[in-house]
Amino acid sequence: QTSNPRHKTIFLLLLFLINFTALIIANIESYKARNHPTEFHENQHVALSMLGVLELSIIGVPILFLLADFPEANFLVTSVLVALLCLLILLPTFVPKFAKRQQKTLRAKSSKFIGQTSGFNTSSLGRNSQ
Repeated sequence: QTSNPRHKTIFLLLLFLINFTALIIANIESYKARNHPTEFHENQHVALSMLGVLELSIIGVPILFLLADFPEANFLVTSVLVALLCLLILLPTFVPKFAKRQQKTLRAKSSKFIGQTSGFNTSSLGRNSQ
């Protein structure tokens, strides 16, 4: 079976339009939800991810169409686009959470350390005064 190149083009065009429309709608909804309070302020991070995906789509898809006749370059650009897409989704979502967790851990350690040193100082002061 050989597929008709015209059908393939129509399918890819429809697929792109559906995905791009969903991306635009997601960006609009993300913008609307930017001021809703949440515990970790995830709305800002999701909006940043969505904006990055939109930008990557606007820049990357035309490059892929230009490189359609060059399979090696097309493969390389596709691989880079997929890697960037994954980074754009994962980094703004998880890095702030890990940073906040690390900050809480450091605060807990420093307060524990301060408590130990203050306890040591008061006990040593009490002994010296006797």
